[in-house]
Amino acid sequence: MADDHPMAKYAGVLKDLAEGRTEPDDWVAVFPEERLVNFLAERRQPTRDSGTGPGWLATRQDEEQCIAQLEARRPALIVLSDRRWPEFGAGDLGSYNPTLVDWVEREYEPVLITSPGVVRYRVYAPRSSGVAQHPRDAADGLCERAREGLLDQLALAEDAPPRARLARRRQ
Repeated sequence: MADDHPMAKYAGVLKDLAEGRTEPDDWVAVFPEERLVNFLAERRQPTRDSGTGPGWLATRQDEEQCIAQLEARRPALIVLSDRRWPEFGAGDLGSYNPTLVDWVEREYEPVLITSPGVVRYRVYAPRSSGVAQHPRDAADGLCERAREGLLDQLALAEDAPPRARLARRRQ
């Protein structure tokens, strides 16, 4: 993967956040398809689906089954990307699986939101965990590379309501 690829830019930050906020046996859900985070952080995906691109969870029943798996396993973190699918005429995850995104935003709070780019990543923790109440702590376990410069390209969620547009935050 090229160093300037959007996933490469944030892979280390997402990996370090997952490792710092979860235990090895915790579930970390990643949607729609950036399972590299699971691989690098050595955390399991809680759903049976290998991805959730347009048409993968084709019906509301498919979405509800995915949500039931999330409810049963209660992932410690959920990572959503806003990857668009122009080749399929689709926008981001919320445009084709709104029930899933609504559930995540109702049950979880943002911990970290990366700055806009080709892809933006949003990391959520359960509302009852206390992690989201102190989102600045999300930087505690980040890698040295992040501390040296990538953090000024990230927006850390600070009591942000669901779907809030966060301004770029400078450290």
